[in-house]
Order: sequence, then C-alpha cells, then structure tokens
Amino acid sequence: MTPKPVRLTADAGMTDIEAAVVKVLNERVGEELGPISQVLLATKVGLRLERTLNTRTARDAVRNLRLTYCVPIASSYKGKDEGGYFIPQTREEFQGYIDTLTNHGSHMMELVSSANKSLKRTFPFSEPLLTEGE
Repeated sequence: MTPKPVRLTADAGMTDIEAAVVKVLNERVGEELGPISQVLLATKVGLRLERTLNTRTARDAVRNLRLTYCVPIASSYKGKDEGGYFIPQTREEFQGYIDTLTNHGSHMMELVSSANKSLKRTFPFSEPLLTEGE
C-alpha cells in the first residue's frame, strides 16, 4: 500500500518567504523525486539579489521552518549537485535523514573537541589575544 503523500500547510505566523518555501517543497514529497537544491529553491521562491540568487535566505527559511514550526524537511547529502531538501514520504525516509544528521553531529563534536585541544596547545596563555582599545 502506497502511503498518502505528505502535504504541508503554511502557518499564519510564517513569513511570505517561509510560506513560499513550504509551497515549493510540497512538490518534492519523497526522496525518489529528487531533492531540490538551494539554488533551485531560491529561484522558485523568487529570491534574487541583483543578478545573483540569495540562497542564504532560502537556507535560513528552511532552518526556521524546521526549528520554529517543526516542519519535517529532510536533506539529502548526496553531493553538491545532487543534494538538497525534500519532504519525507515515509517514516523510514525521515529516520534515514535523522540518522545521517546524528552521524554528522557526532563528527562535528569530534572536530570541536580536537579544535579545543589545538587551541589550548597553540595558545596556552589565558590572556586575551587583543586587549581593549587595540
């Protein structure tokens, strides 16, 4: 039995950009359709700054939708040209995204730990590198 496609609705408190992102992402339900890249998302939402696309605004809107409204937006990290955002069709798709995110977070924490050790070895003094007024 094929699951019923997930459809998101814009919340009254969302910005126009966030609502537009929700509308565009409703076209990308299920990983098999292929995720939508930041560039294509920014294009479809109409985020242009002079002659360039404002992908940062699109990325920030996705982040806010995830954190503020708990919108189930998954990311695919298949590569620069193949990765992007999509709405998971199944619980398994979303769990796969969560597993990838957890693994990525663990690796990031290892880097933070290593960077802190490097900081203490490289700059062993506790005094600030710059003093006030310099």
